[in-house]
Amino acid sequence: MSEKVSIEVTLDGKSYLLTGEESREYMMKVADYVSLKEQALDGEDNFRELSGRLREYLMRFSIADDYFKALEEITELKSVIGKKDEEIYALKHELAKTQTNLSQIKHKAFDIPVFDKKAESECSKPQNEENKHE
Repeated sequence: MSEKVSIEVTLDGKSYLLTGEESREYMMKVADYVSLKEQALDGEDNFRELSGRLREYLMRFSIADDYFKALEEITELKSVIGKKDEEIYALKHELAKTQTNLSQIKHKAFDIPVFDKKAESECSKPQNEENKHE
C-alpha cells in the first residue's frame, strides 16, 4: 500500500489539509487546478451573487465539464492514433512488398547473360580454330 501524503492547500481563502496516496506534486497540481477554476468563476459577476450552495454546484459542473471534454478529446485522439496505426501497418506491408519485388528484379538482372550461348562459345574459341573453318 502506498504511503499517505498530506499537504496544506488554500481554497477560497481557507486552509485545508489534503491527504492522499498520490505524490505531493500531483496533489498540488490538483489543488492548483481547483483554485484556478474557482478564481475564474469568482471573476464572473453573476457567480459572486449566487448562494454558497449554488456556487459549489456550479463549480462541480464546471470541473465535470472539463473532465468530459477531456474524455471526448482522449477518445478522438485514440481514434486518430488507431487510424495512423492502420496506415503505418499498410505502409510497412507495401514497403515489404516493394523490397521483395526489388530483390526479385535485382536477382533477375544478375541472371541475364551478357552474351547468348552461341556468341559466347564463338568468342571463347582460339583464333587458329576459326581460321581452319574458313
